Amino acid sequence: MPAVALEVVRRTRAAEPDVIAVADAAGKDPALAARLLKLANSSLFGRSRPITNLRQAVMLLGLKNVRFTAISLSLSATREPERDDPAAPLWRAFRRRAVYSAVTAREYALLRAHAEAEEAFLCGLLMDAGVAVLLNARPEGWTRVLKSFSSGHPDPEVERAALGFTHADLISSMLRFWGLSPQLTEPIRTHHDEANADSASIGAALRCAHLVAEAELGRGSVLRLLASRLNLDDEAARQLHERITRHAKELAFIMDMDIGGGAREELALQLVEAQESLLGDNLEQVARTQRAEAEAERLRVDARTDALTGLLNRAAYNEALKHAERKGSLILFDVDHFKSINDQHGHQAGDAVLRRLGQLVKAHTRDGEAYRFGGEEFAVLAHGASADATVVAERLRTVVASAPSEPGMPACTISLGCATWDEARGDSETLVAIADRRLYAAKRGGRNRTVNQG
Repeated sequence: MPAVALEVVRRTRAAEPDVIAVADAAGKDPALAARLLKLANSSLFGRSRPITNLRQAVMLLGLKNVRFTAISLSLSATREPERDDPAAPLWRAFRRRAVYSAVTAREYALLRAHAEAEEAFLCGLLMDAGVAVLLNARPEGWTRVLKSFSSGHPDPEVERAALGFTHADLISSMLRFWGLSPQLTEPIRTHHDEANADSASIGAALRCAHLVAEAELGRGSVLRLLASRLNLDDEAARQLHERITRHAKELAFIMDMDIGGGAREELALQLVEAQESLLGDNLEQVARTQRAEAEAERLRVDARTDALTGLLNRAAYNEALKHAERKGSLILFDVDHFKSINDQHGHQAGDAVLRRLGQLVKAHTRDGEAYRFGGEEFAVLAHGASADATVVAERLRTVVASAPSEPGMPACTISLGCATWDEARGDSETLVAIADRRLYAAKRGGRNRTVNQG
């Protein structure tokens, strides 16, 4: 399997998959990226608005679909036989089977109200991929298998006798090696067995898909088969067959497969027409999306920011305490004699003092560390041990005390109390209580000072 496909499979199987990392990995292969975007925008997924980037495509398709698409692209990229090779017609028939099997399996699952419709689609796409592997590898005994091909499909009994295994055994083993669960690989391995036909499972969907693909390639009546397998009347079977044919042509175009019948030319023309009609709408949609995302980000920042000081607000402070790593220290401080400043100079002067204090604190702390959580009360969630927090607190105290005040504005000082997560034993309420007690100890001790003990 190519390196990019392997990376995509590995990332989709992670304990906590990262959609952005999966999309970025898929984007390293232009063919895979293009296929995912085509698939996400196809009628198979019923998307009314165009998907314009790979991350959106991955989120819409889901990690399972992305993983299967990477695997199927790797398998379909195997070398196609030369035109004069006896296996060349078999290759084209195999590809036709693949798209019809995938679409039929999905339609079967949807009609049976299976939750696994997308899994059925992807299993249908891959269930005969062992044929592609054998068409390239041509192991000993291959000539005998080649003679058994009918409608792009070898006889499993001949395969087993000549090779010791079938193409379904082969692809099932490969998919298990790549990390797919037995719930998916086992129905693929046994899709030739009629015993699966009565089961309300992916196996039943694959068995039906196998038989429909046989009929599509000239071995029986598709309409009669659909009617009997799904208990449909003639009109419902006809509509289902039309839907399968339409989706199969679209899937063939997405996967760059020539399945005959002018499907590629027809879908290419439709795509050009759609692109021309949607281009203006698509560009406008992208612009609207970008504006909406920017506005949402602005609102998110505003909701966490104190308008007067520019520091993070009480809501952000509460959230930070709740999700803190329980390392480092908390510094609480407030403005000394702030009530007197308001009483003597007015509330506008008080606001000016708080605004100036916010600027100083922001300039001398790391981003995301400083908060105003009410009135003249502030907090810093500092990294590092107690000694580090004391250094930060003393730096703030000194900077504020020595800062020149604006003309007509009063000077100010601050008192600070420090506490560590360790001495609070990881409890946020205890941490706040210790820091608050030390803050008031600083005030009782004469103000304009830092207390980190007691």
